[in-house]
Amino acid sequence: MRFFHAVMLCLSCGLICASQQAPQRRPPRDQRDTRVFKDRITPHWFASNTRFWYRNDLPRGAKEFILVDADRGTRERAFDHA
Repeated sequence: MRFFHAVMLCLSCGLICASQQAPQRRPPRDQRDTRVFKDRITPHWFASNTRFWYRNDLPRGAKEFILVDADRGTRERAFDHA
């Protein structure tokens, strides 16, 4: 029985120590894995607060700009990227 209590005490201490470690933070955008694209949206709202645009970073340094109209529920390219 003492052995069981000793094991439970050790496991409890291990869990407490593990839960007190600092949380992991995301690295800055320029230091992230460059194989992941369209992973986040940073909206830039227009004055009316019904439309916003954001930028997607694409492979090989390309970028696309997207326009979203929240009232109409539409999402489209902000302009002809060609």
